[in-house]
Amino acid sequence: MEDLFARLERTFNPELPSLTESQQKLLQELNIKENQPGTILHDFQTLIDFLQPNGVEVSSINNLLPLKVLSEVNSQLSHPIETKLKRPVQKSYPYINGLYLLLRSSGIAQIKSQGKKQVLALDAATLQSWSSLNLTERYFNLLEACLIWGNNEVLGEHQDSLGNLFRCIQL
Repeated sequence: MEDLFARLERTFNPELPSLTESQQKLLQELNIKENQPGTILHDFQTLIDFLQPNGVEVSSINNLLPLKVLSEVNSQLSHPIETKLKRPVQKSYPYINGLYLLLRSSGIAQIKSQGKKQVLALDAATLQSWSSLNLTERYFNLLEACLIWGNNEVLGEHQDSLGNLFRCIQL
């Protein structure tokens, strides 16, 4: 019987492969800054700052950012998107849509009820934890939020029936 349990454990809990020397060197030389690689950390912080101190009222249907704030948020990002749409929605700004997904998936912001209104507000404890991280930890925290915890339902779309694990395998 022990043999069976040992085989099951090896099957479902395999040891992680060790990194090669070149992979270790690459990770050691990786230099993550607020604007490198990319501007994700800078723009994510811009969205956090935008929500302070009281959050933003969100749409009643999908809890997305309202039309009236989208162009303002877009203008504060590192690479604003120019849109010719008369009534752009959050989906019209893919970078804002992605940042919103990260904000919700990371738990830094949550939808809270204030009377009949729904407000996207920062969670103080999670924000404090986020603030204590260095830039590398923040970068990989956002990567985890996207790959593991990111969910189409947060963006008002239907749920992926195969789940997040399948998405990770696809990537």
